Amino acid sequence: MINNGESPAEFFNYRYHPFADTYRLKAPYIGEQDNRFFRTALSLISTGKSFVLSGPSGAGKSTLVRYVLSTLDANCYKPALVPYGVLQRNGILKAIADVLGVMTNGRTVPLLIKLQKQIMQMASENRSMFPVFVIDDAHLMEKESLRNYSLTAL
Repeated sequence: MINNGESPAEFFNYRYHPFADTYRLKAPYIGEQDNRFFRTALSLISTGKSFVLSGPSGAGKSTLVRYVLSTLDANCYKPALVPYGVLQRNGILKAIADVLGVMTNGRTVPLLIKLQKQIMQMASENRSMFPVFVIDDAHLMEKESLRNYSLTAL
């Protein structure tokens, strides 16, 4: 409390806490190199290809990927963001299933098969939706986590 029982926010007339994340960037600054990545990423996504974005911690990889996803046509693409790469194989599948609305309970059909069917159904409907899978911090994943999967991870 500062002066007459006021909180620091009241005393300094803060509109937001000085260290709070108060808003998301709608269009972050994109330098020349990031702009090249942005165009390449959109091109790869539109052709169903995979890619990897790597760099040092704090370089803006996650921000850039979120920006790429925000520019995708919501009528054509369904982003599935898995924010934590330390998940094991089943955790990654469950996270993707949650985004795509696939039921994960029951043991009659393996989850991978359920996901493949859901993706095929999404792509074959009149208004096709194509999933885009993003695994943030994928460098932390087990080396075998996505081996032999027909799902594409970015």
